[in-house]
Amino acid sequence: MKLPEGFDNGSGDILLLRKSLYGLKQSPRQWFHDIDGRVKSIGFRSTADPNLYLRRDCLLLLYVDDILFIPMVDTALHEVRGAFESWYAMTWLGEAKKFLGIVLEYEPDGSICLRACSFRAYVL
Repeated sequence: MKLPEGFDNGSGDILLLRKSLYGLKQSPRQWFHDIDGRVKSIGFRSTADPNLYLRRDCLLLLYVDDILFIPMVDTALHEVRGAFESWYAMTWLGEAKKFLGIVLEYEPDGSICLRACSFRAYVL
C-alpha cells in the first residue's frame, strides 16, 4: 500500500497493513477468525456447522455480518449482548422479524418455532 496523497515525503516508503480492510481478498477470513475466537472465549462451541455456535443456555447463528441470537434464559441475553457491545460497534435491532429471507412468526406466548424448538430470537 502506498502512502496516501499528502503524506508522501519523497522517501518511497510503503505502509504495512496491520489488519484487513473491507474489499480485500482475505477480509472475510479475518472477520471469521476474529469473531470465532471471541464467541468461543465466552463458552460457545461449534461442531457440525462452522456458523452455528451452541452453549447450554443459548445458540448463535452467523451469516456474513448478520447474527441471529437465540437465548433460552434472560441472563444469556444480557451476557452475550454485553460481550458483543464491548467487542464491536454494533446496532441492537431487537426481536427478529426476518432472517435470511425467513419470516419468523411468534406464538402468542412470545416464542417462535424453529422445527421442533421454541425460543425467542434476537438479531445482533
